[in-house]
Amino acid sequence: MLLVHTKSLTHLEDTFTKFFANYEYQNQQPPIIFFTDNVLGDQAFLEKYLPSLKTDVQHVLIPKAADDMTMLPLLKIPANVKISMLTTKNEMNDMATLIMNDLGTDFVNGECDEPNPVYLGFDIEWVASENGQWVTGRKTALIQIAYKKDVFLLRLCALPRPTRDQHVLPSRLIQLLKCPQVFKIGKNVGGDLRRLSKDFEIGIAGALELSKFCFDRGVIKSTSLSLQRICEECLGHSLQKEAGLRCEGWEDEVLLQEKIDYAALDAWYWTKRCHLFFLQKFACCLWYR
Repeated sequence: MLLVHTKSLTHLEDTFTKFFANYEYQNQQPPIIFFTDNVLGDQAFLEKYLPSLKTDVQHVLIPKAADDMTMLPLLKIPANVKISMLTTKNEMNDMATLIMNDLGTDFVNGECDEPNPVYLGFDIEWVASENGQWVTGRKTALIQIAYKKDVFLLRLCALPRPTRDQHVLPSRLIQLLKCPQVFKIGKNVGGDLRRLSKDFEIGIAGALELSKFCFDRGVIKSTSLSLQRICEECLGHSLQKEAGLRCEGWEDEVLLQEKIDYAALDAWYWTKRCHLFFLQKFACCLWYR
């Protein structure tokens, strides 16, 4: 454990009080400039204990980094990308078969152990709040998968339920989720896959973390950036992330168009940033089982 000073200057209140009083006692001109690397954070403290800093000064509002991005255009799904809503086992199995076939015929037929890698944009949604109140224990309601020029929205909540609280996933979809050669790419995708695994008691492999990929390429400075910030810094576009869209309504009988667009963007985004060439070159060091 390391004991370090807080970034706040409150522990220096007594020191600064005596510091300013000493200027008055010695009849010296009080300081009119103070250098700090945290202007907004230190401003109130410094002006309180060194009031001379406010003399003949006109405050200039300095926007936070996040505010700099507010004027960026919203990211939108291109017109040539098809969004498909899947609500039945047959539809989900057909989608999974289509994707799995791209691993190569020999691999699918069990005739080789080295498939062609497949890369998917991946995300999930679940109900985290209702009527303004946070709720817990809800299973994954939606899986978003972006592949080539398609975005598939798999409404797990629409599948038949043997009991009220348990779904049964389609068999081919389970194979796709378990296959380590099908890379699932997204922000915090490891956590999404763990949640999905817990919800449906299946093993899932092939996570490729988007933030780590971008960080390792020198595109972003920190892996802790949100998907919205990655989008802003990498693409120069803003990604809509309103709490009402993110947390509620995923089990509604009919999804609003704005929620469909929101869900599709979360999966499709990676295809605009991470081109297949780079993924094929670097993915070997990024995926985890």
